[in-house]
Amino acid sequence: MMRIGTWLHDVPKTKEDIDTTVGKLAAMGVNCLITSFKNWTGPTFYPSQIAYTEEGFEDPALYGRLIDRCHEAGIQFEAWTCTFPESGRSKLLEDHPECRVTTADGKEYRVEGNGIAWACPASDLTQEYELALCREVLEFYPQIDGLHLDYIRFPSAEVCRCEHCRQEFSSRYGFDLARDNGRDGVPSFDAFVRWRCGHIRRFVDRAASVTRLAGVRLSAAVFPYYPSIMYDMGQDWVDWCHSGLLDAAYPMNYNWSDLMVGRYTQVHKLLLAGTATVVCQGLSVTRGITAPVLRQLGQAALDRGSQGLIFFEARGLMELPNDTLRPFVAG
Repeated sequence: MMRIGTWLHDVPKTKEDIDTTVGKLAAMGVNCLITSFKNWTGPTFYPSQIAYTEEGFEDPALYGRLIDRCHEAGIQFEAWTCTFPESGRSKLLEDHPECRVTTADGKEYRVEGNGIAWACPASDLTQEYELALCREVLEFYPQIDGLHLDYIRFPSAEVCRCEHCRQEFSSRYGFDLARDNGRDGVPSFDAFVRWRCGHIRRFVDRAASVTRLAGVRLSAAVFPYYPSIMYDMGQDWVDWCHSGLLDAAYPMNYNWSDLMVGRYTQVHKLLLAGTATVVCQGLSVTRGITAPVLRQLGQAALDRGSQGLIFFEARGLMELPNDTLRPFVAG
């Protein structure tokens, strides 16, 4: 069966809303729901013993009910983590402020919108904390079908420049990370890309071990702009797939142009030729989009080799008519 999925950022707060949400998505033909257990703010949507818990989600039965209702409706469930952002009340950053992503002048990295603060992806403390949450949610809810990684990257090429990163980069390559990051074509460019990609790859490798032990699949939301994303954010997702780490990749092919959606899909298909990774294009349910336009974008992706479609985000998708996805479901 072709995967027709959607991301759901926030877990419904009541049993009634959970049932309504799942019922609506099932009626539309969705067969895979990807729902946050840890949003970009840091706290979890279940009572974690590691992180802080989102207000109103102290009852573990809420997240469990969402999973169970999905299965009853024939919908697979992937537990989604916004991996490295810790922009709200973060247990990790409270206990280990040294893990905060910083700029070259030593200030905390801050950006408006989601991801105001991040934990350093290169830090062992950060990686172990985020992996512990992945293990915990799979242990709490063994009925989960998959673990989904998002924000599995550095936030930009300008960070992180924390003390740990600067010392490690200097000791390993002999360059000053605050100055020699390759922008001027200096010899540190290759070192910069390899070092950052290596740390993100290290986390994905460890997450793959966690999912294999649990007997569930591992998927990831990735940027479509390959290979430039390797420099920009340290995300070499093509390497992850060729190394057999990802069972599924969902490139965030967010575009209103069916031509662009199709071209990106073609590129991704060629990049992952010979791998076992299932590649489903991620499409944006942009405010104001109509069902015919969304169908056109989806068909452009499928015509050029996408093995499924993942829509961002569920709330917007549910505002469209029930038959919006019918051509894909019927196919």
